[in-house]
Amino acid sequence: MTATNTAHNVTRSTRRHRAFLGRFPMPEPAPDPAEQFSDGGAVAAMGRLSLDDQRVLTLCVLEGLGEREAAAVLGVRPGTVKSRLHRAKARLHQRYTATAEPLGGAL
Repeated sequence: MTATNTAHNVTRSTRRHRAFLGRFPMPEPAPDPAEQFSDGGAVAAMGRLSLDDQRVLTLCVLEGLGEREAAAVLGVRPGTVKSRLHRAKARLHQRYTATAEPLGGAL
């Protein structure tokens, strides 16, 4: 009998909680920053990288894969992915800063 009463209490409590939450409007989901990314300079800099650099950056940075998963996709060792990723980030930074316009304009 105790288990039955407890189950009824939980059901009632859940129903009341849902009714309470139903009084409030659902918030709009926050936009994904990655979907709003439109930096032409970064896209152009990425396009000037080698295909290997583009692949490792895409897998690890954009797709969010870890070194082991990216290594399995690329058919290399995880240590190779780690060093390629480090070098690719450095090259991307170099190419981006070489063409990017300074923020804030002239003083």
